[in-house]
Amino acid sequence: MAGEADQKTEAGGHSSAEPSGHSGSGNHPTRRMFDLQTVCYLLVFLGLVGSIAWFEWFGGSWQQVQLLFDSQPSNQFRLPEFSSDRVAYSTDTLSQLEQLERLEAREPEVSYAQRIMDWEERVALADRLLEGQLTEVDYHDTLVSKLYSLVNLTETRNLRSREMMLAAIDQYREHPDDEVRKLVQIGNVEIGFIDCLKTPDASADPALQRTDELLASFPNDEAVGQFLDSQALMLVTRKKHELAIDLLRRMRETFKDSNSLALTNLAAAIPDRILFVEIRFDEALERMQTNKEGADAFFLDCLAKLAANPQAGPQAFRQILDAAQFYEQTGRFLNAKDIYQLLDREMARNRDPLIARSAKEAAERGLARMDSLGREVQVAGTLPDGKAVDSDSLRGQFVVLYFWRGQMPAESYQSALELNAVVRNYRDAGVVFLGIGADSDTPAQAEATFKKVPAWHLQLAEHLAAVGKLEVDLGIPKAPYVTILDKEGKVCAINVSPLQLKPQLDRLLRRR
Repeated sequence: MAGEADQKTEAGGHSSAEPSGHSGSGNHPTRRMFDLQTVCYLLVFLGLVGSIAWFEWFGGSWQQVQLLFDSQPSNQFRLPEFSSDRVAYSTDTLSQLEQLERLEAREPEVSYAQRIMDWEERVALADRLLEGQLTEVDYHDTLVSKLYSLVNLTETRNLRSREMMLAAIDQYREHPDDEVRKLVQIGNVEIGFIDCLKTPDASADPALQRTDELLASFPNDEAVGQFLDSQALMLVTRKKHELAIDLLRRMRETFKDSNSLALTNLAAAIPDRILFVEIRFDEALERMQTNKEGADAFFLDCLAKLAANPQAGPQAFRQILDAAQFYEQTGRFLNAKDIYQLLDREMARNRDPLIARSAKEAAERGLARMDSLGREVQVAGTLPDGKAVDSDSLRGQFVVLYFWRGQMPAESYQSALELNAVVRNYRDAGVVFLGIGADSDTPAQAEATFKKVPAWHLQLAEHLAAVGKLEVDLGIPKAPYVTILDKEGKVCAINVSPLQLKPQLDRLLRRR
């Protein structure tokens, strides 16, 4: 039997006592160990993945819980502990707070140079105060005073102030107080524009991006509007015209629908201001102020571009009218006439009916004043002392005619004082000062306006009718208004301002 078994084995048979590894029975010890290890590894791997997922979910959920219940999350600015009242303040702290208040209160009254020194002192005081424990109100006021001062000092281009402002920006950019964050953002925008101006080819993108952030954070803040308005003016002054236009457009887009009347008015004026920048009106004014050769021609060309633009608004109209009156008041009547003709020919076709009508009326009155030059004017009336005055009695003297309105008492009174003070020095040279109330036929209005009836108040015969005729003949735009008659009773100067009266009289009297 054993031999048979040996023969079977040699023949390649399999003994039931030693099963083959190729058997499908799955009972081999090595295979069982391999399967157990695989299961263990798989369980460990799944455990690790599950742990990571759990911690990710738990961490996110915990952050949400913090946002709901923690008023001051760890990634935000943490306020200091506040004192409940000022009882615990030292004498030095109280003294520093009082000094800070004094410096703030006197700011409008001191020179710019003194303000710079005061801002520096306010920053130093604030730094010392913020090191201690203050009440919440004192902390707020002190920090705002510091940041306000730093913003103003940064404008001076001082490097030390710049570094201090940058440090404050980094420290307080996440402060929970709106006013603090506003000042920080304003300082950041200011530094952006300063950096842009330092290098001719520097990119304006950082400054404009910071501007957008400021506008997005405080779209209805008048202080922001005033600050950006000053930046636009600064850019124009530094000849950064395209950048100024870009800034103005961003301001208009933000402020045009603002809840603030001041900001909506600012936005409404921006199209005209952009037009001024586009035609380089700032350069025209600069040439006029420095009396550069060809200044008048360049200035008149800019005015012509304003008048011819159908989109020009109230500010453009006012600028053109002011320019015409400037030429009138300085005796350059041909230039003034050119401008009035511009108003009549170009701006009377403005898309805004009110501007078109106002331009037409201003042109008619202005051209009437031009035509009045050299025209004889008949004047007849009575002075408060009963003395009769007429053209014959005035012949041989220069007559300063002052038209005033009781509806504008403060302005009329001030102009009267200035004009009469000038004329008083020319009486020996044959100059007479006469005032005519444009809206009254009795001395009662003069007494109410000037506290008493002045000696130079002239009551015309058939007063209101006579004044109405003079206003038409002389093209008087509005009172107060001054014109000068020569020794023959003819108009020789029109629309004279108190500041120009002395130069005009000196010219007429050929005085140096």
